[in-house]
Amino acid sequence: MSVYEEGDPNSDIVLVLEAPAKVEMREGRPAVGPAGGVLDTCLHQAGLIRRECYILNIWEKPVTKGKDGAIFGAGKLLWTSKKGFTDTGLRLTDNCLRRLRKCKANVAVTLGAPATDLLTDKGQILKWRGSPLKAIDPEGLTVIPTIHPAASLRGKFLWRYGIIADLDKARKHRHSKKLLTMDREIILDPTYETCMDFMAAIKDSTATDIECYNNAVSCLSFAPSANLSICIPLFVPGEGHRWTEREEINIWKGVARIMDDKKIDKIGQNLTFDMGFLYERNNIITRGRVWDTMIAWSILYPELADKKNGFGKGLDVITSFFTNEPYYKDDRKLWDKIDLDPMTFWRYNARDSLVCAEAWPILFKELQETANISTYELVEDILPTLLHMMASGVKVNKDQLEETRINVNGQIATLQLELEEIAGMPINPLSPKQCCQYFYGFKGIAPYTSYKTGNPTCDDKALQRIFRKTNLREAKLCQEIRGLTKQMSYLDFEFDPDDRLRCSYNPQGTKFGRLSSSKTIRGTGLNMLNLTPAFKKFMEPDYE
Repeated sequence: MSVYEEGDPNSDIVLVLEAPAKVEMREGRPAVGPAGGVLDTCLHQAGLIRRECYILNIWEKPVTKGKDGAIFGAGKLLWTSKKGFTDTGLRLTDNCLRRLRKCKANVAVTLGAPATDLLTDKGQILKWRGSPLKAIDPEGLTVIPTIHPAASLRGKFLWRYGIIADLDKARKHRHSKKLLTMDREIILDPTYETCMDFMAAIKDSTATDIECYNNAVSCLSFAPSANLSICIPLFVPGEGHRWTEREEINIWKGVARIMDDKKIDKIGQNLTFDMGFLYERNNIITRGRVWDTMIAWSILYPELADKKNGFGKGLDVITSFFTNEPYYKDDRKLWDKIDLDPMTFWRYNARDSLVCAEAWPILFKELQETANISTYELVEDILPTLLHMMASGVKVNKDQLEETRINVNGQIATLQLELEEIAGMPINPLSPKQCCQYFYGFKGIAPYTSYKTGNPTCDDKALQRIFRKTNLREAKLCQEIRGLTKQMSYLDFEFDPDDRLRCSYNPQGTKFGRLSSSKTIRGTGLNMLNLTPAFKKFMEPDYE
């Protein structure tokens, strides 16, 4: 035992950390400081105990971290998040690598980005955590990356749930170096006959996913089970359509039959988007049960689904918690250049359906066990209404809207001229920095500070206080210009080609599970949930 390593090298599991801290140097043991306490707790929650594991640090001596995540040792740069290890940093890991090659572990849990980078050459820990990988060195060793426990001590307490889930994966991998990934059959670039036969065989349930380009479906996938999927390509940008006109018509008829069949359950991630897109663009209506992994995850784990404090609700997160599929979502970057590597992009599309098919039964069981299935069904019940609202849109009086927009712009310009005339200098009311400089610097007013940051602020409440205390016309003008500018955000948007106003709805859009809305995928429309009441005068009855 030393500050550098602890435990039996013959253990099934090796925990690879970064470097000893002050507490470890004093105690002469690794992972015994505050972060070590978090690690012990997470190990217990995952069904493991410390003495079952072999523990190593990649560096033998304490390190320091810069604001950008760069790591220094003895004044020398060792590792950065963008470029990885420096020559010095890599040379100082030699002892760690020698011990790893000699140990008998089947699985290594790399805690933090540097340890993960050392064994797998993948340093983005929030992407790769929970992904069963094979080490580059030592060859054959299974690696489960996870977040360093110290990170959960810096305002990210919920990340501990990710550490526990990843340690649980390591526990399941401990008896063999074999990856426990599911055997999957993915049909790519199928023939027309294969497409039609595959869709005709779908009778009970299927996971599904679409990918879009230039406001059209470029490919779609079906996965009737977690080990079988097909990606049906429709066109490749720059290369044209994949099928003859008659073949594509029949393929779309096959898709419509599946989506319209009430007896076929549909499984997927954020299916509101897929169903809405198929309804609007292809006139395909989805009927039957809709099992959405994103909605289920948001209901079951609302704190973890919060991107700010948890992990978010993307399919990559759900995949990392409920499957052994390694991270693959970067492959979506090919969406607008499919021709560079169509097979990789089609495989990405098929994998989306496969992991939904694998994760859904686990999520569904948890919904039942926690008595949340009724909550899920409440959300499911509003989906047809949301789809109709997204497809139909709202009729708006464009002439009256444009007239109001011109008038508001004119008011802003008039008030801005008056503000600069009184101030005797250019000033941007929308710039907190310029407002603070003017009122607290040039005018010498005692600063109002934000209770959140403790820094001087010129928010609306501060401007209101300044006007009430000093009767400065400039403060009132800044408030009025800000109000009119906010009003412009509801007036300045793009209509759809049919001159209707639309938006996209997310049934679990907020961290509290409320409905949210945003612009459409085409960049048209706006957030219609927070429309100012004054906007109602532009809406017209629609009798069509």
